Amino acid sequence: MRQVTKTLFDDTIVWRYNLPNEDTGIPQPSISTQKDACFSVITSEKLVNLIGMTLIDYCFDPEEQDNRDFAHLLEIAIKARFKNTMESERESLLLRQGFFGETLLYAILLHHFGADTLICRGRLFDPLAKKESSGYDAFHLVEYDDRIDLWFGEAKFHSNYKTAITDVLKSMDHSLSDDYLQTNLIAITNSGKARGSQTAQILSDWESNAYRVNINTLIQNHNMKLIYPALLIYDDKAKEYDDIIKESVAEINTQLLQKSIKIPTFCSIFFILLPVSGARNVKLEVIKWIQQKRL
Repeated sequence: MRQVTKTLFDDTIVWRYNLPNEDTGIPQPSISTQKDACFSVITSEKLVNLIGMTLIDYCFDPEEQDNRDFAHLLEIAIKARFKNTMESERESLLLRQGFFGETLLYAILLHHFGADTLICRGRLFDPLAKKESSGYDAFHLVEYDDRIDLWFGEAKFHSNYKTAITDVLKSMDHSLSDDYLQTNLIAITNSGKARGSQTAQILSDWESNAYRVNINTLIQNHNMKLIYPALLIYDDKAKEYDDIIKESVAEINTQLLQKSIKIPTFCSIFFILLPVSGARNVKLEVIKWIQQKRL
């Protein structure tokens, strides 16, 4: 991640507290298996700039960025690294694009949590189909001497927190499975661009054995764990910060009563909550920002 993006992140996004939080009396979602993180945004204008700037880090590995012009990289990214409808005249299409939330998830995992990039999401874009491969919204990792944590996350950016929660819980229904994880790891292996010395070697060895080792055995043999952060970005509706966080957690727990999501033993889940002011307008301003930077 470029230093300019790190500095912008620190000037834009602020960590407020973890959940559960004794001072506010706010519990954590019942499905969470580790502490959830709550953030706020300093200004919407800064957030627009951060999303735009992070697109380069989201789409290109660090070595691809060296000595290359920002506008040139942005043009390549738009055409060949992420799904977008920049030229659409339909506002509904502009607002539904996934990169708004995915870039923020990338930035938060990398800069705040220190989870390095396993593979940048832009590497998995298919220009012929004009879409990213199906899968998690982020691929990060933390390698220790005795274990590997794979951070495969999901991001939802909506005007209403209820629809954001509905969508992310729906994703969890199929994302937290052996088959889904295996498919995503195979996609990374096929790309040949996995970063991290230990992880890249493990995936290469797995491929050389024709993926005969099932995903559970692979994870156990190499002491791996899947960390599943679910980033929810939504309009704060001009409410007090603690109040909107409390409502969000209550809604997550209410919706979970209607579901039966199974968490694999090798998986840990937590939420990242980021209320913003004027969510719809933030997205529209990001489109304008990108169009101007392309000139």
